[in-house]
Amino acid sequence: MKALKRLFSLLVGAVVGIVLIYFGFTSFRESKALQSKGKTVSAEVTGGEERSGRRGRKKYYLEIAYKTEKGETQTSRDKVSRSVYEQGESSRKVNVVYLPEKPAVHRIGDKVSTEYGNILFGLAIIGFTGFSAISGGGSEE
Repeated sequence: MKALKRLFSLLVGAVVGIVLIYFGFTSFRESKALQSKGKTVSAEVTGGEERSGRRGRKKYYLEIAYKTEKGETQTSRDKVSRSVYEQGESSRKVNVVYLPEKPAVHRIGDKVSTEYGNILFGLAIIGFTGFSAISGGGSEE
């Protein structure tokens, strides 16, 4: 039974790591495309929400609407930092960088950061899972 639980844990760790790496590469590619081909426009803030998360931490969301260079209106609800939330709530405007060929792909702000955190986290999980598999995960009785 212990071996079955261990095998299940290793399988779950590997799957979670692979999923994080996949979505991490998607975010990475989008951020690089936005950096090289993105257009910056002013978006109207149509709503905002402040939520209390776990352990009393606050999460901030803005609802935005922006027009693309083709005149299409895109709307979105995004998690943002506290400073962006406060600025957006007070001015009712934020800058958005979007991809002209895929206007739904966007980031709020003047600059787009390269996103690679999920790739690293996924690699760490797979590394830990691999180490656990090699080390035997403790003593078997």
